[in-house]
Amino acid sequence: MKIKESKMSENVKTFLSRGRAHLKDERKRIKCTVVLREFKFRNCKFDVVGYNNQEKAFYIVECKRGSDPVSTGHAFGQVLVYSSLLRESGFEFKRNFIDELLRKSVKGMDATELMGLVKKPESTFRFYVALGERACKRYDLLKLMKSQMPNVGIIRVKENGECRLYVRNEENQKDHDLSESTLVSISFKKKYENRETFFKDMETRLKEELPESLKQFGTNSNTRNYKKFWYQSSSIHFETCFAKKCKEVEVGLHLESSPQKNERTLQFLLTRKKGIVEKIGKGIIIGPWYGKKTRWARASEKHDWEGSCRNLDEVLMNKLVERLETYIETLKPILDEFNKQTSDRSF
Repeated sequence: MKIKESKMSENVKTFLSRGRAHLKDERKRIKCTVVLREFKFRNCKFDVVGYNNQEKAFYIVECKRGSDPVSTGHAFGQVLVYSSLLRESGFEFKRNFIDELLRKSVKGMDATELMGLVKKPESTFRFYVALGERACKRYDLLKLMKSQMPNVGIIRVKENGECRLYVRNEENQKDHDLSESTLVSISFKKKYENRETFFKDMETRLKEELPESLKQFGTNSNTRNYKKFWYQSSSIHFETCFAKKCKEVEVGLHLESSPQKNERTLQFLLTRKKGIVEKIGKGIIIGPWYGKKTRWARASEKHDWEGSCRNLDEVLMNKLVERLETYIETLKPILDEFNKQTSDRSF
């Protein structure tokens, strides 16, 4: 009687938790500090996910009870799907995994240790496929799969539920090499839960990367949709602003003082437009920005944004920080020059 897949994953979970089997070097045991079965993430269900606190590594296991070549191929193929998903959404995966451990009150690691895993921009993984006895007898097929995916190990699940970290070759000898899983380091694209955390990181990045003379800026505390950075007066400031309805994000300089001051500053910028465009790029728009009750002006550019917090990632952060730094380093000296010429020290 074939073992059910749900029972197979339960046996693998027990196997990882007990830590009785040794890895190939005979020194390290395969043992996970915490383990979850049927862990759902995005549109995938991970059969078994564990974390080995000694190795500082996650264990990902795909279980397949079928013994035909197609089932075995699917098992290895699913590991590729998991690997791709982790590269794209690794931070979210770790956060959800930890939330599930805490929700189920899984013992083995305290909350502080668990939360420390989330902050790291990369993590180490071991990938395995768990196969039944009959599937493991297809030795040539397993060698072929292993040649294509050498980092993936094989856990042999016997009919009685016992797990082994070796398969037997044609001479019925133990082959530990075929079952070995090598550690894989995966770097993640950093994701942000909301715009508040996104802006907080942006402020930190600017203070780290701007020249020393430009690090001391003020900011606004309300950071739901926009973040301001100013030096003397908040009415003249650099800003990053998200427009959810338009699906755009704006970066640049905003002149939001009195109509007279805004106009004089705008004209001063326009007299230097050629040099500004050369440094910032042709995407910049320098001109008035009139509302119902305001006569503001700006020198800024807009970028496409999909309008979702899911798109608040490291790629967007790098682009916006780079553009904001360019605006500040280019326009702040011009504002200082205008300040000296007009004796207006309100910037």
